[in-house]
Amino acid sequence: LSSIKELDGKFMTLENSFHPKIALSLIMEGRNPLDMTVEDIQAYIDSFGNRYGRNWRASDILDTISGIEPIIRSSIIGLYKALRLIRREEGAGLGFAMKSGNMAKLGAFLSAVSNINEGIDFTIDDTTSINEPIMHENSVRAEIARACAYSRTLLTT
Repeated sequence: LSSIKELDGKFMTLENSFHPKIALSLIMEGRNPLDMTVEDIQAYIDSFGNRYGRNWRASDILDTISGIEPIIRSSIIGLYKALRLIRREEGAGLGFAMKSGNMAKLGAFLSAVSNINEGIDFTIDDTTSINEPIMHENSVRAEIARACAYSRTLLTT
């Protein structure tokens, strides 16, 4: 339980400090946040210092994505959806991810929590069995991957 609380704290810090302009910069560099660890993303955020501040509002997402390419716009929205999905149900998704052993990268957390079905008991303890996860390409993952690939082509041309 303490590990889940610690991990939830890392995700909360990540969400609070992940200003949309930093997320846009990451995507524009062609770096897929789903292929990065939480610590790597936080280090990237920290590299901006306090340029954008630590507290931002949802309206900052709309301000940031106005006027940018639709493919990148949808990936930024998808990234914030992914972060909310991961932290849903007061950390139950994180507990499920930890129990399934899927904790290396942000995308692994998203895959683990995407396999939680509605209406199940979210109690996770040592006796909870984890079924083989159902892996499928979901729209959030696809949007972010497309935008990063698009940004990489812009960087090389």
